[in-house]
Amino acid sequence: MNNHIPADLVPLGKIIKPHGIRGEVKVRLYNCDSETLKMGQSVWVESEGNDPIIYVIEKLNLQSDKSRLKFKNVNDRNSAELLRDFTLSVCRDEFPETVDEEFYLVDLIGFNVIDQAGKKVGKVSDIMENPANDILMILDGDKEHLIPMVDDFVTLFDFEKKQVTINLIDGLIDNS
Repeated sequence: MNNHIPADLVPLGKIIKPHGIRGEVKVRLYNCDSETLKMGQSVWVESEGNDPIIYVIEKLNLQSDKSRLKFKNVNDRNSAELLRDFTLSVCRDEFPETVDEEFYLVDLIGFNVIDQAGKKVGKVSDIMENPANDILMILDGDKEHLIPMVDDFVTLFDFEKKQVTINLIDGLIDNS
């Protein structure tokens, strides 16, 4: 349907269900503190296995777990219902600028992961948000390792080398 789907789409959340009768939807943002979404902004909405479709945000009400939004041209509950369980994404270049040593966790995806001795552990495949701390998901062939993003385990982010260094202690990853 869309001629050009950007390669740098980043999922921000999931459309949960319709809200009211005028086309609003409830959304669950992956990062409740995100300041990426704005009124008038174009966003991409997609369901699994289908190409994303572009929508423009007409109304926006961000309140942690009670966030709602309305898209232009989605004006009734039935139209909003069709978007249930769709993923909401934006282009990476639409994120607010970072300052100093700040970065977005999504920027770590694809980084090589090495241990303190320089031995390759795998690649960052995703980041899981967890109430206690975020977790790096690392793929090593067909094995997946979960590393808590705490100073005891994650010691260095090298953006020039696209590399994360971890302090590999006994039991942190399964080597079987």
